[in-house]
Amino acid sequence: MKKIYESMHGFSKAIMVECKNLLFISGEGPDTFDADIKVQARETFEKLEKRLAESGATFKNVVKMTYFLTDEKDIPGFVEVRSEFIKDEPPTASLIIVKLPKIKLEIEGIAVLQ
Repeated sequence: MKKIYESMHGFSKAIMVECKNLLFISGEGPDTFDADIKVQARETFEKLEKRLAESGATFKNVVKMTYFLTDEKDIPGFVEVRSEFIKDEPPTASLIIVKLPKIKLEIEGIAVLQ
């Protein structure tokens, strides 16, 4: 189904897929506003995991993720939590520092469904 061209630093450089069904996941963020990055990231990844499961998918089906963080100092904590959910065959990814109201991160993704 998919071929990973190069994987490093928790993301793949490129992925080629053959598919008929794509799942586009809109930006998800935490519901807990006053928590640290690890709590907010874990909550957000759990929400993404639920969205994927509703479509019969897992993080292994994800081919592209975009991460929006509000502070570059939060990157190590974010990466630690991300590795709990995305272990093997990481998707392509972009991480962008932005200004968000009340939350420390937002994540969106694209998955290939079987």
